[in-house]
Amino acid sequence: MDTITTKHNMKTMSGNLSGLLEDSSFDKENLISYSKQVKNIFHLWLIDDIDDNKAYLKWFDVLQTASEDDLVVIHINCWGGNLFTAVQIVTQIKTCSAQVVCQIESSCCSAATIIALACDGLICYPHGYMMIHTSSGCAFGKQSDIKKEEEFYNPWLSNLFHEIYKDFLTKKEIEAVLDGKDMWLSANEVVERFKKKVDIINRANAKAKREHMRSLQSFMSNLQNNQPIAEVPGQDGKPVEEPKKSPTKKKGKGKSKRSKTKENEVK
Repeated sequence: MDTITTKHNMKTMSGNLSGLLEDSSFDKENLISYSKQVKNIFHLWLIDDIDDNKAYLKWFDVLQTASEDDLVVIHINCWGGNLFTAVQIVTQIKTCSAQVVCQIESSCCSAATIIALACDGLICYPHGYMMIHTSSGCAFGKQSDIKKEEEFYNPWLSNLFHEIYKDFLTKKEIEAVLDGKDMWLSANEVVERFKKKVDIINRANAKAKREHMRSLQSFMSNLQNNQPIAEVPGQDGKPVEEPKKSPTKKKGKGKSKRSKTKENEVK
């Protein structure tokens, strides 16, 4: 088996990005810190315009079948292309059991950037860079159909960008990109922004874990002290409500009341 080394454990509880391979070369000083035995390494190449999704069936097969003991490396030198194909690749990366690392070896532009930022780890070589901008395209058909498509597509794109570029770009920068601004980022800027994104996610995961542990400790303490428990924490940290008891009818009272009434009527 081959041994690879990375800066951080890449996978998190939530499955979001939390790893970083830095910085511009494969020498041991840059990559040694966290070591993991890797069974298989798969190399995928994004070196042409992103085309129809049928061109990436082999990619999908690798990402679907790779195990948690494997490593997938995506080499990027791409100006972008079909956004919808890129979105499907992002989905495949996020559901992949293996660690997925992106290597920006030259250009990483447009739709290629969302693929890079979906990965668990990132390497950006000294002359690599990113260019982020909004989507472009055209529409055909009746004016009413074009209007409906625009009404759907604009919020869809906004949600996508705010999810993909969250903590890598600021909210203000994301809105500027959606309004038409092009953002050019050098290798150093890419690495620094990626580090920041990783740190924010790690802190959020650590906080969620601490809160869940405190909830469980409180639950166990109440059990030991035989105290009534109003809220029982579930696996997701949310309280599990106890089932409500259905009201029970008291026996005898109704019958005696009716009997008394009848007795009075007879008299």
